[in-house]
Amino acid sequence: MMNPPREILDFHIIRTTAHVASVGYFARLLGRDFPDHDIDKFSEPMRTPYAFLNYKDYHPEFDASPEMVESWQLAQRAHHATAPHHEDSYSSMALMTDDKITEMVCDWFSASYEKTLIRDENKFSSVLDFYRNDSARQHAFTNHQDELILSLIDDLEYRMNVAEFMKIWKDLCS
Repeated sequence: MMNPPREILDFHIIRTTAHVASVGYFARLLGRDFPDHDIDKFSEPMRTPYAFLNYKDYHPEFDASPEMVESWQLAQRAHHATAPHHEDSYSSMALMTDDKITEMVCDWFSASYEKTLIRDENKFSSVLDFYRNDSARQHAFTNHQDELILSLIDDLEYRMNVAEFMKIWKDLCS
């Protein structure tokens, strides 16, 4: 795979830093901290594929080669299979700890609000809509996990401040 131009790498760093910071923002609303969230995306072998993916997400006119598309699909699958805040890294959802569920929900909030407020292209009306119509249908969460997820969603929806979230993303919005 070719090395991305500096512009694409810089964009990836800015966007991924904002994503990690917004996961941190949601975590702090719950009195939590996930300092290593998505740290693998800042180094190879994840950095280059994710740099192209993030750039393409914000620049639809970018002509991604089939090789780039395949590399970011492989990188996403690898990240989701190895990062313990993703459901795909578990053979059984019962193995996912409350701590990782909390990080997962904070990640969902970051991604959802990025798609809604920054990119204006969210296919789900809320994080709850995503959970009910996507994640919960694909993964067999336990009753305890389901209750925890719903409680975290309610808590974050209540505490979330759009202005604070937007400050985190200011470098992408200017």
